[in-house]
Amino acid sequence: MGCQKCGREVGQRNASKHLKVCVGIDGLKVCKDCKEEKPVRQFQVSNGSIRRECRKCQNKGIAARKKVRILERKRALVFLLGGKCIRCGYSRSLYALDFHHPNDDKEAGVTVLLSRTVPWLRVKAEAIKCELLCAVCHREEHFGIVT
Repeated sequence: MGCQKCGREVGQRNASKHLKVCVGIDGLKVCKDCKEEKPVRQFQVSNGSIRRECRKCQNKGIAARKKVRILERKRALVFLLGGKCIRCGYSRSLYALDFHHPNDDKEAGVTVLLSRTVPWLRVKAEAIKCELLCAVCHREEHFGIVT
C-alpha cells in the first residue's frame, strides 16, 4: 500500500503511523463538519488515509445515528404492543410510553436493550412480556395507585 502523501510503500499495519509522521504529527487539517483547523492527531486514520471529520464531529454523528435507531426500534415495539397505553389510551408521544413488566420474568429493561446493540429478536421477545403504559399510569402502577 502506498502513502497518499509521499508515495512510499507502507504495510497495512504501519500505514496510520506512517501517515501521521509523513504529514507531521503537528500538521493541521480542516474538519469538513465543524470547519475548524485542528492538529492531525485529532483525526482518525484508517486504511492509510486521514478521515475528513475530526474525532469530536465523528462521535457526534455516531450519537445522532444511535438516537434515530433507538427511536425507530421503540416505534416498532410500541406499534407491536398496540400503540397506546392499555389503561388510559394515551398515544401522543413515544417518549411518554413505557414498557412495564407485570410479572417478575424480566431479563433486562426494554429501553436498556434498545440502547445497546442487542439482536432485534431478543428485544422483541422482552417487549412481548410487557404491557404498554403511559408514564403517569406506569408510576401509579409502581406506587400501588390503581384507577
